Amino acid sequence: VAASDTAKAKGQKTDLKFAGFNARRTKGQGKFFTRAQLDAASGRPLANLLKTDAGAFIVAGPHGESHLAMRSAASVSSPCYAAVVRDGVQIYPFAGANPPDLDKIFAEQLVGIELYARPAIVPPELRGAATCGTLLLWSRDTAR
Repeated sequence: VAASDTAKAKGQKTDLKFAGFNARRTKGQGKFFTRAQLDAASGRPLANLLKTDAGAFIVAGPHGESHLAMRSAASVSSPCYAAVVRDGVQIYPFAGANPPDLDKIFAEQLVGIELYARPAIVPPELRGAATCGTLLLWSRDTAR
């Protein structure tokens, strides 16, 4: 899936901009991947990158896809999927949307990643939407 294809996904627009990436990173909350780190990980699907380099909990979907879930006592019986924001648009959860398959998004498509494992550390612009945590993805062709 090309970055431009995924960037056109439907969703809820947020006030988040890539321009705030470094400011959010300096707060020391969450796990961040910079363009240099993503360049070094070229060819790796996001599911692999997040699992091995950030300790993320990746669960298999019903058709073999890989989704980001968060571990919590409340979600022992069923996964609590992380909210996903791509280029400032919340693509999951969103009406009728499934969690994105992280095996179809590759490191070289992105200029930055932000992973917030707990709702308490999610950027304020997303606090109402993040019940488990949030993944922010910033595409190379739309970073602003």
